[in-house]
Amino acid sequence: MDIDERTIIKRQYAAFFIALIMFIPSLLFFGTIFHNAKYGMIVPLVIMIYIGVSSVINRISIIRPKGRINHSTGKQAVIYGVITLAGLIANIIFLFTPFTDILFSWLNY
Repeated sequence: MDIDERTIIKRQYAAFFIALIMFIPSLLFFGTIFHNAKYGMIVPLVIMIYIGVSSVINRISIIRPKGRINHSTGKQAVIYGVITLAGLIANIIFLFTPFTDILFSWLNY
């Protein structure tokens, strides 16, 4: 199945904006319902993982170096995708450390 590059870029931008929109509501939801807001951070991070996976699989990414107008393609997109995935997985692992209970304690109701 061959998907147009424009469609891939639109889906990656959509995932980015959905993650931004879901950031505050997920913190408030998990903070009020489950009394632990740090788990609300997982929702946007999991959505952002789509951008990393899509960059690696499709070899095109919305992540690009500063000053460049065109989107990253080929090897550079794969590198950015792998770096994105590594960073997001490290963030998810960091969320499960006891230190983050202190950081997110002010959001817990």
